[in-house]
Amino acid sequence: MSRRFLSVFLLAAGALSIAADPFEEARKAFLPKYKSPEAKVRVEAVRALKDYNTKDGMDFMVPLYLLEPDPTVQQAWVDMIGGPVEGEGRKRLYEYCRSGKVETRIKIIRILGRGGYRDLMDLLKDLTHDGEPLVRRAAHESIASGKFGSMEAVVRAGLTDMEPDVRAAAAKAVGSFRREESVPALIKLLEDPKEEADVKTAVADALAEITGQKFGPEADPWKTWLEGRKGLRVTQADVDRALDRASQWMLKLHPDGYAGSEETLELEFYALIHCGIPLDHKNMKSAITGLYKKPMARAYNVSLGAMALADVSPALHQSWLAKAAEFLANCQCDNGQFWYGEATPGDTPTLAPPEITPGARPEFGGGTKALKRITVRKNPKRKIQKTGDNSNTQYAVLGLRACAEAGIDIQKEVWVECMAYLKSNNTNAGSFTYSPTSGGDYGSIHTSALGAYIVCRWYAGSGNRRDVVIDRGLEWLSQNFAIDQNPKHNDPKAWVYYYLYGMERVGVLADTEFFGKREWYQEGAKFLLSAQTAGGDWNNDARDTAWAILFLRRATRPVGKIEDK
Repeated sequence: MSRRFLSVFLLAAGALSIAADPFEEARKAFLPKYKSPEAKVRVEAVRALKDYNTKDGMDFMVPLYLLEPDPTVQQAWVDMIGGPVEGEGRKRLYEYCRSGKVETRIKIIRILGRGGYRDLMDLLKDLTHDGEPLVRRAAHESIASGKFGSMEAVVRAGLTDMEPDVRAAAAKAVGSFRREESVPALIKLLEDPKEEADVKTAVADALAEITGQKFGPEADPWKTWLEGRKGLRVTQADVDRALDRASQWMLKLHPDGYAGSEETLELEFYALIHCGIPLDHKNMKSAITGLYKKPMARAYNVSLGAMALADVSPALHQSWLAKAAEFLANCQCDNGQFWYGEATPGDTPTLAPPEITPGARPEFGGGTKALKRITVRKNPKRKIQKTGDNSNTQYAVLGLRACAEAGIDIQKEVWVECMAYLKSNNTNAGSFTYSPTSGGDYGSIHTSALGAYIVCRWYAGSGNRRDVVIDRGLEWLSQNFAIDQNPKHNDPKAWVYYYLYGMERVGVLADTEFFGKREWYQEGAKFLLSAQTAGGDWNNDARDTAWAILFLRRATRPVGKIEDK
């Protein structure tokens, strides 16, 4: 597209946008700079845009992205449009994906893998069934780009698509997850004598990505390899059996359901959700009722409650989640960390829990299609602590992230201040410490802070490319990697399961299956399956059992694709 044509479009877009919003200073400052023939100037203009999370904002930005001829400026648009877009802006962006010219839809769909939103996964799932083969292909490519592990079943279904190009894209997406459980489905395509050569090549590449082997597009070598792997790796069936036993043990802890006062109510409930227990089970119903009655008094409990209810249904529980977000924001300290918090009048919602439909199950990756936006702010009269600790900080960040995914708008300064503190707390060795006054670094607190940093970095709008903090943090994990102990802790056997759950979060959030050369999930899963008792628990302890469940289930969702610098 010529710069002359783009300039004509800019004149029209400028007239329309300024006429529609005469006080939009950012756009007026943007237009002269974007007419520059220098790509660097246009990139700076794009990155300086503010307040674009509206329908008009997307209608202003998307055409410019589509018309831009320079790759570096295109990438700047991708960072803006494909990044953390909220509210009406995201809704409008999705409309571009669902309808219109196929070429336009494809170009937008392919950049969506940069976002980690629940409703994005709903959208991409729908698009894998679109009537246009090119759109289905783009949807699979976007899923592969985002590495949305929870969508593995969706892309695996794409291996049976009628169009060979779509099957090839689905194979690539399956390969990007690097899950050995997918190998049989891929081998099945290689066994089909009628399958297209290009598809078989894509399948062979996916198998190589998953296994590290290079046997080519013939099925027999892969079948032989797979046969030799039996019993060597933890399979999904192994995990499912372990989780079933664990959930039955946990349900028996409360044969009459939850009273609502239990200290571990929120953690147990969150774990049971990830075991697949139906919501109309008496323990699940009583847990929800208990959450609505329990005072909001501690950051740990409120955060876990938010994570649980956001997984159940963000729409049904949005009012509770808004109060949770407000409580957690008020737990932020002067230095950006979070502390335990304390109950204050008005913190606990006076709400009745919604009715549960028989057979209802958690929504997980969906359910946010019609959410209203609720803004919460810190209470200026709240009790403010000078410092907190990185354990409370990580849970507060996880709870706020769950609320943000449920349509709760949290002040950007909350994320920015927390990110700034965590960055300052990152030592020269790449590790994190418990608090500003505690110089000790050890596995569980390191994974807590590193995971929180990745989340804050995303919501603070700092992008999703790895920075020096993430790189050094991952390097520390690779150098101090351990499974059956909490590395560098004064008591290496203390908080091991808490550390493993932290490891799972970092692995998912940093989009890596390895810390150094150590395959964290397989090693952790083998340890946990061997440590599980005949009764289904770990250490006869509800906390350890819950953390083991969350590790095995890979309960964390990515916030967006974390790319190398």
